[in-house]
Amino acid sequence: MHSRKESTRTNTWVALVIVIASAALSYWLLDSRDDVNGGAAVSLFSLGLVSALVIGYSRSVSQINALGAQVKFNRLSQEADATRKSLERDRLHLYRMLIPLTLKHPEGEHAIHGVDPRVPALLELDDKVATEGLQADLSQELARALHRLLHSQYHRIVELLPQDASLPASQRTSSGHDFTPAQLGELLDRAEACLESQGEASTSNDDRQRLHNNVRVSRRLLASYHRLDDVTPKAPSDAVV
Repeated sequence: MHSRKESTRTNTWVALVIVIASAALSYWLLDSRDDVNGGAAVSLFSLGLVSALVIGYSRSVSQINALGAQVKFNRLSQEADATRKSLERDRLHLYRMLIPLTLKHPEGEHAIHGVDPRVPALLELDDKVATEGLQADLSQELARALHRLLHSQYHRIVELLPQDASLPASQRTSSGHDFTPAQLGELLDRAEACLESQGEASTSNDDRQRLHNNVRVSRRLLASYHRLDDVTPKAPSDAVV
């Protein structure tokens, strides 16, 4: 309230300065210049007076009539603010629909270069959300989607590892109910070590490339998942949901 009073007082002083300046300038032009008639001087003073009124009553004025044109200030400002908030809600709603849609199995070929096509789709969407600064609003949806694909990638990499890889039997036969992102991190370390140590002779080039591609995208998934640890989730308001 105090700051509002100070702002109103400042606007009043500015308005007074404008009125005095426009009156002085109009009188000077009328008195010192022969090519300026009385109508032009009055128009200049009127313009200064209207400007002063707009500045002085900017917090309370809803509309004024200037030279026959109706100008609505506060109402236009309120409508613009409401439109902006509506667009923000619609954008969040769109992302909330797109995130689960990326988990749908696409028709036709399941893997692209040996990689589940849902993984790059979700990673691309996660990058867009991060770029637009919406991770706090969508952290819960992103965490669920990322965890689901991390779970899928865990079993995919287990299947792609050579049979002679130094992998405990429990990890090969696990149903995945006790899966954690940390387990995937350990598995990725084993897979990378396997790729480096066994060389091309132990498996086909296609198998090695599929394993390499899946390790690479799984690292990105894991990084996106851990990035959410530093994000404070925002509870969606009733207007957003």
